[in-house]
Amino acid sequence: MKKTLLAVMAMVSLCGYAQQPIEGFESPWVSQGPNLPLAPPGWIVINQFGPAVTWVQSPADSEDLPAHTGSYAAYLNKENVAVSDVIPKDWLISPAFEVTENAQIRFYSRLMVNGDQGGIYKVYVGTDPADLTTFTAIYTATEFQINPIQTDYTEKFVTIPSNYAGQQVHIAFVMEGDNADRWLLDDVGIFTACNAPTAIVVENIDLTSAEISWTETGTATQWEIEVVPVNVVPTGWGVVATANPFVVTGLSSGAYKVYVRAVCEDGGMSAWSGPQMFYTDEAFDNTVTGTVRMDANGDTVCNEEDTLLGSIAVSVSIDGVYAYTAYTDANGEYVLYGFEDGVHTLTLTPSIPGFPEFPSVEETVEFTDEINEWSISHCLPEQAPFNNLGVNFYTYSNPRPGFNIVYFLTVKNWANSNVDDVAVSLEFDSSKLEFISEGSSFNGVVSGNTIAFTVGDVAAFQQILGNVKFYVKQPPVNIGGEVINFNAELSVVESDIDMTNNTIVYEDVIVNSYDPNDITVHEGAKIYEEQVNDYLTYTIRFQNTGTAEAINIKLENELDELLDWETFQPIASSHGYTVKRTDNLLEFEYKDIFLPDSTSNEPGSHGHITYRIKPKAGFGIGDIVSNTAEIYFDFNEAIVTNTATTEVVEILGLNDNALRIAKLYPNPVKDQLHVEVAQGELMSVNVYDINGRLCFSGNDTIIDTYTLKSGIYFVKVTTDAGSGSYKLIKH
Repeated sequence: MKKTLLAVMAMVSLCGYAQQPIEGFESPWVSQGPNLPLAPPGWIVINQFGPAVTWVQSPADSEDLPAHTGSYAAYLNKENVAVSDVIPKDWLISPAFEVTENAQIRFYSRLMVNGDQGGIYKVYVGTDPADLTTFTAIYTATEFQINPIQTDYTEKFVTIPSNYAGQQVHIAFVMEGDNADRWLLDDVGIFTACNAPTAIVVENIDLTSAEISWTETGTATQWEIEVVPVNVVPTGWGVVATANPFVVTGLSSGAYKVYVRAVCEDGGMSAWSGPQMFYTDEAFDNTVTGTVRMDANGDTVCNEEDTLLGSIAVSVSIDGVYAYTAYTDANGEYVLYGFEDGVHTLTLTPSIPGFPEFPSVEETVEFTDEINEWSISHCLPEQAPFNNLGVNFYTYSNPRPGFNIVYFLTVKNWANSNVDDVAVSLEFDSSKLEFISEGSSFNGVVSGNTIAFTVGDVAAFQQILGNVKFYVKQPPVNIGGEVINFNAELSVVESDIDMTNNTIVYEDVIVNSYDPNDITVHEGAKIYEEQVNDYLTYTIRFQNTGTAEAINIKLENELDELLDWETFQPIASSHGYTVKRTDNLLEFEYKDIFLPDSTSNEPGSHGHITYRIKPKAGFGIGDIVSNTAEIYFDFNEAIVTNTATTEVVEILGLNDNALRIAKLYPNPVKDQLHVEVAQGELMSVNVYDINGRLCFSGNDTIIDTYTLKSGIYFVKVTTDAGSGSYKLIKH
């Protein structure tokens, strides 16, 4: 099949910017030199890490490895290396070209297997292929981010930073991952972005269609339109329209948002305009939407330069009465539903832990037959910078003997100052797990049962996601019901106002089979008194085990009276959603997500939400927190999950004899622990972690503790007069 180039897809080549693709990978690949892999003419293939696999040309007209257009694509197979080896990293580098203003890279991407296999996909820009340190990553994505529908080609646009304008550069496509997915790449091109449309209007709405119009600010005659349910993150690509206005059809009852961008003369794309909300039935007629940003430069005006704030609480009062608390999504957007027609006075108050109280926004809104949407956005005033970095560790599945499992590690900056040179260490139980790979936005080095991650710089309010894959060893090593322990810890950040979120203790129960609709508490069924001021982290998982798509899913989660409801914070979710809290009732709504059933798409049939919350003051020994969720798939009866419980228990193993044997100080300890013997001659000092593992053994009265992770330890002091056991807290 001959490659064709439609007018709307015209691309600029690397050689003089003619109206043609940079590369469709149709020409025979040629030698780069002795013992080097073949490459497209003018391109370079580099196998940086991983001995066996490189980029190759796909087989002609292959059904298993199809091209997007034509007969061929560039193809990178997966590679499985030993645990001790460096993660495979393969480069496909373009010829040099001069960057114009507003340059964009366009390419088509396809993966081969549903589900996240842990691969990381990057686009680099650099000046010297002989020196890979000259390359900078300008796009980084997980498997779900680069290909939301993984076995279909997805069109991707990446903007080349303006500081490269006028320079001769190369672009590079790089995959990092051990035994991750396979990658097909086709129809790579360079475009010049143009002016974005403005003033999107949606009218003539009925239950299944709507008319969309906009103001064209340039000379475009074609546009791309994406319409998605209001709580779904847009894919970044839509349908091409050649007329303004444009009628979108095939809608169902619900709330939607629309985005429009212009198709430039050379086939490039403008930035997206939107979202503009609209609704197809009366149930969602009257709605308030908005965004939350923080003024970063003190000009008292919020614009695109100021950060959108995700997971921010917005207290909602209607006509002077508190109604509920809503939360922004990952894009800093919120939606408030359920207003009756008429005039209402809204008082909206954003709040962020660690910041002073922000001023409320009070606005009068009136809903009529003609007006059913208001927009109220927030520009939070500039604040004095401070540090509040947090780490989270979680998974969306259960560890099963003989199978792989992927865990996710996030570093979140909850404050308004940039933090440099961030690192995270993760301890895992190497007797139960075998490390396979890490696929992340930061690098990890494995040593024994510890992975040291170099995160790098974390901008204000930024969240960085990584993942790590393990193999769960087969029986008799692992038996259902046993617990696997993890400890994650951030490097110490100077003046961090909240040290409680710098460490994570995570317990995961091994299963042989499992109920896919459940709730788990990450910290486990038991915590100690020293942990009562820390967060408890919960994950609610759901799976559509029916025989048809689940269009809408709702989770109701009643919080225990012993929890401080005001400290609730969403962390991560599988799909776009809204959440509101009315006193102790959480309501998570997934509207129009069309969750596949497990028989037709098992990997896609799963979903989850993860959040954290602190216990109330006074939570102590013997207290038990219980948590149960109800899951509604469309109009079916609720599925009631298990009940996750956490009890505060005493640390066992301490004895009265400790008082007469020795004294330990300081306690809590930071760098050095002193042992003052009260009776007898010192014979040994042993330090154990909370899992009973020996961390230190010696017979000195001064012990260096700076290498111990923050947490709780037990110290056994033995003299010729007896022994005593002590509890030690390491800060």
